Order: sequence, then C-alpha cells, then structure tokens
Amino acid sequence: MKDATWLVNIKEERITIKTHFQRIQQLLDDTNLKSSLGDEIERKLVNQLEDMLTSPIYDEQQYHIGDLSDAIIVFLKNGLEEPDQDLIGSLDKTPDQLGGTNYSETNPMKNKLHLYKMADLDGLILREDVEELHVCGLDEKHFPETNSPMPWPLSLELITKLDNPSTNMYVFRKEHSLAFSRYLFFVSLCFEKNISLSWVKNWNEYQELDKSIYMEILDLGSDLEENERNYQYMEPGFFPEDYNVAHIQEKLSQLPQEEFAEMSLCKKRFVYSTIVNGFSSYRSSFHQGFLIGNLVKVYASIGKTKTEIIQMLEDMFPFLTEITLRTIIDHNLNEDYVMGMRKYGLSKRRKFNGIDYPESMIYFQFLTHRGAFQNELWQSAFTPPGGIRRQKAEMIQQMVTQSGVLPKANPSVFCKLCPHSEYCEDAYYTVDILKKGFDDNDIDADGV
Repeated sequence: MKDATWLVNIKEERITIKTHFQRIQQLLDDTNLKSSLGDEIERKLVNQLEDMLTSPIYDEQQYHIGDLSDAIIVFLKNGLEEPDQDLIGSLDKTPDQLGGTNYSETNPMKNKLHLYKMADLDGLILREDVEELHVCGLDEKHFPETNSPMPWPLSLELITKLDNPSTNMYVFRKEHSLAFSRYLFFVSLCFEKNISLSWVKNWNEYQELDKSIYMEILDLGSDLEENERNYQYMEPGFFPEDYNVAHIQEKLSQLPQEEFAEMSLCKKRFVYSTIVNGFSSYRSSFHQGFLIGNLVKVYASIGKTKTEIIQMLEDMFPFLTEITLRTIIDHNLNEDYVMGMRKYGLSKRRKFNGIDYPESMIYFQFLTHRGAFQNELWQSAFTPPGGIRRQKAEMIQQMVTQSGVLPKANPSVFCKLCPHSEYCEDAYYTVDILKKGFDDNDIDADGV
C-alpha cells in the first residue's frame, strides 16, 4: 500500500466521499488486488467493496480530511441523504423490515458481508438473520476496543476535572473500554451458529503478529485443521464411587468444627466456600457492612476510642464514604454489642491445630455469633443435640455418600447470610424471606 499515499492529497483540506471512493476504485484497478487473493472471505470483501464504490453516491458534501473516516463510517452504516436505502451494517432494521420472515433465503443482501462495530456484538448474536460471525483484530498487540467519540472542544482532561455524574460515565467507559471488549468477546463465543476468529498478521509497523492470548486460551486451529477433526463427546472416565472414600474421610475429619456447622446449615454452601474457593468470601456491601461492624466491636472491646477506630477503618476501607463508615461505627458501638464481644467473642477460646483462637473468629465466617438466632437449624448447627463428634461423623458420611458432584442445597432464612446467594440457583431471595431482620435481636425481626 506504499503507492496509496495519493488517496489523501494533503493539499486538499476538503474532499467528497464520491471523489475518495473513485480514488480507491482506481487503486484496486491499478494493483489488480483480486487476483492476488487466495481466501474466499477476502475476495467477498473486495467484491462488496467494489459494489459500494460503483454505487451512485448522491452526497456532494465536502468533508475535512480529518473527518473523512468518520463521514465514511456514517455513510456505510446509516446513509447521509437516503436513510431508507439498503446499506451495509444497519442495526436499525429488523428482519421483517429487511424482507419478511424469509429474509435469509430471498433477500439479495443475504450473501453480503455486513460490517459492524465490536459494540454491536451483544445484539448480533440474537438476530435470526445473522448466520455467521467473523471477529477480526485479535492479535497479540491489539484487541478490538469500543471507542467513545468526544466532540470538540471537550477533552478527557477537561471532563475528568469537571467531576460531573454525566461526564464521569464517559471517563468510566474510557477507562474500562478494554474490559467491555473482553466481555463482548465472551458474548460472541455464546453465538449458537458459526463463528470464526482472525487477526491481522501485518499491522502498520507490526510484522508477523501472532494471535492474542484470548485465542491461545481457546486453543483453536485453522479452518482446515478444524475440518479434519472429528469431534465426539466423551463419557467421563471416573465416577463418584471410584473416589478414595477413606482419603476423603480423612481430609474432612481434619477440618475445624466451624466447617461442620456450615455443612449442617447447607452442604452446598460448604462446598462452595471450602472445597471450591478455599474459604468464604463476602462481596456484597450488605455482608461487608457486618464484617466491618464486627471489627468495630472488637476494637471497642479492647479499649480503642471512637476516634481511633474511625482513623483505622478509614485507612483499611478508603472506598467507603464517610457517612457509610460512621453509620456502621455508630451502630456497632452499642454498649450491649461491645460487652457481648468482650464477654463471649474474645474471652471464649477455640483450639485448632494446637493454636487458640477467640470465639469471635466465627463472626467473620458466619457474619454473626452463634446466639443470633433461636431457629432450630441454626442452634443445632452450632450445638448439635447428639454432640459434636456425632455431628462430625454424620456430616462426613453424608458428604462421601452423596450422589453427583454438588450436594443438594438447603435453602432457608439463612440464605441472607450466605456469601454465595447471588449465584446459587437454589437460594432464597431476601424479599421472599418472611423475617426481614438480620437476627432475632433485630427490631425488624418480625417484619415490622
């Protein structure tokens, strides 16, 4: 393309799309580009480009050379003077508007290649008239990003300093544009029909580019390699009964008592927390509010002043607003709460692997203390009627004899305390739980 510099004459400040297209057509003719193409998709693209270049263009508006690329995009997608014409890449038309229910069979645009932006992927995969997707630009140095145009005279520095809720959305989108593209790439992989991925091998100063890490992870071969493979679903080579039961029993028996209390509440919660993740991890602001509240009670019970607690928590949780943090602190500095933490949470001890821990450690696993609820399920989990040893043996036996990979969930009012409630399909939504209060001592415990 070294001979294509004349396409944009730097001495011309303004140019029409028609003139620019005529120059591109001349370039195609002079270079005899089609004869050098071996790929069918590339030939289709060039043929379609020629069709567009030779189509009548009624727009005689002259555009500044700096705006020419944007003007061409608008022209190709939506048209400038003829909004009803059949143009490539329009998402504003439904299959019915494009030719009824038999659009994909009868419409002359059926075999045309439609060009879209990366941002359109989430809608494209739902369109009935889209039979195949091709995502390009997935090389090792680049990734298709969604760019948000900024009208002059605005600049990123200006809108950042404005600190306005509306302009902040632009800043957020700009900062996370790559994350949006990664999400859209994932969405495209959910397409039920044919999809192909590619990258540009030579891109400006970059030569011999390899595919991106995203394609490496997918471990995809070329079209030729894929066609040579015979895919067959393989039956799993192992089953639950093949497990070493004795080994699993030994591993479970080494867990602390709190894990068996969690099993009693819900075995699926235990598997998510301990087996899958290694430990419980609370992500919602609702749950984290209680975890921070437990810290407040611990600090207050060992003699820290309110001012000291505020300073420490501000350093630990800089993302919290001042009003949120002070609300949590004021609520948990209740004299009864602090006395309960001092009397039970810190004075009582638990031993695991020869190390003594304060009782308050379970507050961070379950968000609250063992006396928070009078519910039979809660009480029997922490104080089993048959004793701790019997509970431990029963839980281990139930875990090793369960059918399937995941045990059945035990949804209850305590789903509101579960760190996995947001994605567990069996969890009760908070709105469906009769008792709205956090625990039995909450003034809203009876839904008042």
